[in-house]
Amino acid sequence: QAIPQFSLHREIDADWLQAEKARLATESGTRLSVNDLLVQALAETVVRHAGLASSYVEPEDGGAPHLLRPERIDVGLAVATDRGLLVPVLADVPARTLREIAADRVRLVEAARTGRLSLEEMSGATITVSSLAGFGVDSFGARSWTVPQDVGDAILRQRRARRRGIFDAFTLRG
Repeated sequence: QAIPQFSLHREIDADWLQAEKARLATESGTRLSVNDLLVQALAETVVRHAGLASSYVEPEDGGAPHLLRPERIDVGLAVATDRGLLVPVLADVPARTLREIAADRVRLVEAARTGRLSLEEMSGATITVSSLAGFGVDSFGARSWTVPQDVGDAILRQRRARRRGIFDAFTLRG
């Protein structure tokens, strides 16, 4: 049976994201990345719109097919390594502070790149963030991923931020 796959694309004005990152880093004294803010925002989005990360399941007992909503929001973070793409999982993101998310991201990415990531640390993603922004990428596709673990039912792909003029209700900014 074929499972439909589709992509939605949206550009946003990311100036506020950079400003918020700087403000929060100053307030908390923690080195934050844009990915930390995206992970937190994505988890909050799934909390508010659980259908985004729901799965359609057919029960083995012959019951009616239904949507299975996630019990917990665990966010995968795609990491390129010498051994291929790995997806460490930040567990129970909505219950964590931004400082905790940042610290765990640093630990998990380092573990992935040095080959110390456990299978447990790569299991159970509800949804995944993939970013090639650091490589200056403007657009990329991820139709078919070959990864050794579950990456969840949806993937947020982030490209680089760039300065552009924006026409906004009769005002040109940029």
